[in-house]
Amino acid sequence: MPKKRFYRSVSFLFLFSLLVVMVSTAAAKSPFSVSGIMAGASPMAIINGEVVQKGDRLQDAVIVEIGDDYVTLQYNGQMITEKVAATKKARKKPAPASPPPESYQQKQYFQQKSRGQTQMNLSKVDHYANQAAYQERRYTTSVGNYKKVLGFLKKAEQEAQYALQRNLNNAADRDRIKRTIASIRQDMEAVKHRKKQLAEMIRDAIRQDRLVRGMTKSDVRRVLGSPTKKKKMTGSSYRAEEWYYKKEYPNKPEHRVYFSEDGIFVKGH
Repeated sequence: MPKKRFYRSVSFLFLFSLLVVMVSTAAAKSPFSVSGIMAGASPMAIINGEVVQKGDRLQDAVIVEIGDDYVTLQYNGQMITEKVAATKKARKKPAPASPPPESYQQKQYFQQKSRGQTQMNLSKVDHYANQAAYQERRYTTSVGNYKKVLGFLKKAEQEAQYALQRNLNNAADRDRIKRTIASIRQDMEAVKHRKKQLAEMIRDAIRQDRLVRGMTKSDVRRVLGSPTKKKKMTGSSYRAEEWYYKKEYPNKPEHRVYFSEDGIFVKGH
């Protein structure tokens, strides 16, 4: 009997240890994916779609080392080593036969094609940045308008990231595109700050039963209720709408409220 109990205890401990190892392995799964590495004097890697170098920060991690087929990161106080995704898959399948060497004409063709695609990406960056500036300048300041501006800036950032991935060998172009990305992100943070300030100001105004520029029609209804009469106004260069509130009680005076063509409150009396 003691012998059976001993073996039973050993089996239980072994299964328990195996379960702990499995849980620890699942919990330690890295949130980073390395899709490519560019070797050289200053090696670079593509992690989660972004180009990074040694010492760069990515989310809450710091790039410690970039090897031939791996990247070491410091994340949450731990050192994590990530292999290139293609290297992981190559273990399951036999390595394909090496392609024949490219001719000079082929290299020239692919380089010109890459430059053309890069220029297309950079043209889209300018296009979306101009759209964001026009959206903020042309339409009345509102929370919804700020959301549209942020959408254009996000598209501009994505196109700049695509251009950066195609210019891993050109240090001058890479630095210029990195500065562009940093500028776009700075603009996005500024727009987010203005959007947050406006949203807080509108919430305070609704609690105090007063109107502020930038309110939507539903915001005005929450303050004044439904209008007595509505009137559309059009001109050669503008379209607007007027809401009229008839004076019904001494503590509820007459109001005339005006909205811009995109339905945002601009003035009232």
